[in-house]
Amino acid sequence: MDLCIDCLNDLPWLHCTCRLCGIDLPASIPLSIPRICGACSKEPPQIDRTISALRYEFPVAEMVATMKFGKQICFARVLGELLTIRIQELSTGDDLFVPDLLLPVPLSHSRQFRRGFNQSEVIASSVARVMHIPVDNFLIKRIRNTAPQSGLKRTARQKNIRGCFCVNNLQLAGKHIAIIDDVITTGSTVAEITRVLKKNKAGNIQVWSVART
Repeated sequence: MDLCIDCLNDLPWLHCTCRLCGIDLPASIPLSIPRICGACSKEPPQIDRTISALRYEFPVAEMVATMKFGKQICFARVLGELLTIRIQELSTGDDLFVPDLLLPVPLSHSRQFRRGFNQSEVIASSVARVMHIPVDNFLIKRIRNTAPQSGLKRTARQKNIRGCFCVNNLQLAGKHIAIIDDVITTGSTVAEITRVLKKNKAGNIQVWSVART
């Protein structure tokens, strides 16, 4: 880990979040009450569990921006280590379902070429090294380019990403999968990937992200 203990403690860690979408909830909610937000209570997503490590604010937002737009792959490794810390915390004393494999959110070929790497793949590799869970970078494929999701509202994001992914391996029946992403905003991308996986008979689907807006 490239951060000292004081810097780690000063990060905007998430602790009380919705189990289904990962949004921040009041810390005062009693443990006896299911931690599910109002939106997920009214319309439960297909995702079985979402875990986000940090709030998308300073300095996490700056680290993500430097990683993506400054092409600094070293930040992807650090962010992966931070996500691993959160997952390890929850793996003891929590009903965390250990997946069969980790599935990074794929980039389009053109975007990955410009950036030089897929940050979700690097983050997933960091988690895999510690958790000893295999990573599959080819299970799901992005079959068409889309406009960047940033700047779009929820409905526009959902429409933009619909039909964007396909599965390369149809032997998914009962497989438990954790989708790995850097930042969740509305959750449209991971929801679409989950829809495609569930359509192909996948089992428990979790989303593990570094940050949540």
